[in-house]
Amino acid sequence: YVAKRDGRCLLVVDGLEGRAHEKVLPGSVTFSADGAHVAYAAQEKGRWFVVLDGREGRRYDWVLAESVGFAPRGNHLAYVAQRGGRRLVVVDGIEGRPYEDIVPPGLLFGPNGRRTAYVAEKGGHQLVVADGIEGPAFDLVVPDTLAFSPDGRHLVWAARSQGKVHVVADGMRVLAVDGLLRESRLEFDGPRRFHGLAIRNYEFIRFEVRFTAP
Repeated sequence: YVAKRDGRCLLVVDGLEGRAHEKVLPGSVTFSADGAHVAYAAQEKGRWFVVLDGREGRRYDWVLAESVGFAPRGNHLAYVAQRGGRRLVVVDGIEGRPYEDIVPPGLLFGPNGRRTAYVAEKGGHQLVVADGIEGPAFDLVVPDTLAFSPDGRHLVWAARSQGKVHVVADGMRVLAVDGLLRESRLEFDGPRRFHGLAIRNYEFIRFEVRFTAP
């Protein structure tokens, strides 16, 4: 939990007190899946940084609290930070390319933690950055549709452009529909197949996409 003493904040884990800071963002406190690591965002002298197992990271103008998170195996840590009006993703202390914005909640790790993806804004459009490589630009990437296959080999999402919603698999547009059902996501049924629920020509449809290569 986060506590306050003499006007300064600190994180207490199993009764052990961490270093005191000007501020600690309670919503940023996160543990790795195995409970071996803990990270959170803190402020000192007006600058924000992420603390990993007691070690302070680089200073930034701001850190997005809900973006602080570990890979599924706890072997990598990522968060979204801001510097000079631009936002960037930081993975294991390494900064990504700065963008106009990084769409919350931030970075998505693949199942094994080796792959990464997030949605960024550039030139008034949104695009998916997968493993540091920019995908095609769209008017809007549909929220909560970004997903890795169970083995981490494939990445899919849906995006809106020119009045249509395009289903994108590994950077390629594979299907265009009028829209997805509200709160519908792209669900994998295995390492090489996924499906979704959509609207096309005033009808509700269920579509399925299969990958023919690894």
